Amino acid sequence: MLRNNYGCGCFILVAFAIVFCVTKCNEPQIEDDHSFEIQEGLSEEDKQCMDNTLTTGTAPYTKYYGKNYECPYNQCSGIEVTAPKESDIVVIIKENNKDGKVIQHGYIGAGDSYFFPVPDGTYQTFFYYGKGWNPAKEMKDDIRGGFVKDEIFSKDNP
Repeated sequence: MLRNNYGCGCFILVAFAIVFCVTKCNEPQIEDDHSFEIQEGLSEEDKQCMDNTLTTGTAPYTKYYGKNYECPYNQCSGIEVTAPKESDIVVIIKENNKDGKVIQHGYIGAGDSYFFPVPDGTYQTFFYYGKGWNPAKEMKDDIRGGFVKDEIFSKDNP
């Protein structure tokens, strides 16, 4: 004689689902409000800069690197960069030689694209990702200006 145990298994499954729902309903609910977000390790100045951003194409380090290369022709070679949707980015393009002179740099807002004209040659591109621009932030080599959160540095091969 065969017995059907499906009813017992369904009862256990239903009981588990009820316990899970009751537990979840009794947990405190926190709204998805970024102002509630705890920002540990940030200075008061950095906290004030959390929503700062620059216009795409701005050259924030002109004081340190000089003016960007200007193409003398209608069409130039160049490098086009698209920032990810979740992060702004500063792009720095250096000549690939012993001097390593910066010929282009610029800020690109999250999700935006920007074209950097460059003369023919070999270059190395550096990327600095982050959120919240603090123009007074101290960086390497006495440079000022940087992101206050989620910083990532990377570079491409020449």
